[in-house]
Amino acid sequence: DLTVSGKTMTPGMIYSDPVLTGWLEFTELTSCAYVGNDKVYDYTDFSVYTYNDGVDDFILSVEFKNETETSKGIHIGSTKAEVIKAYGEDYTTKILNMVYTDGQVNATFLIVEDKVAGISLNYRPQ
Repeated sequence: DLTVSGKTMTPGMIYSDPVLTGWLEFTELTSCAYVGNDKVYDYTDFSVYTYNDGVDDFILSVEFKNETETSKGIHIGSTKAEVIKAYGEDYTTKILNMVYTDGQVNATFLIVEDKVAGISLNYRPQ
């Protein structure tokens, strides 16, 4: 989950009416994988990507930027050891990514030279 200004965003949750206003940029494109349009809300410290099921928009992923932290205190610049200490040893490695799975949500940490270079929370619709 990502909590900003007291509002929690979880991949998979309905986002038809964005819980946060004040995005810097908004993009809407015809979806190549889902019904309707995909939308991207770019904020200062993160981006929210949504998909549509024909009725509602849902959060597909949240990409962290700058110093935004996960609920366990991990941010871009944290070390791989700090990620393991916070999230444990139960992860899969996909190229440069450490991927932690919790139900239908993946927390993905891009690791370059033993430091976090990118963070995303991704929903895996069934």
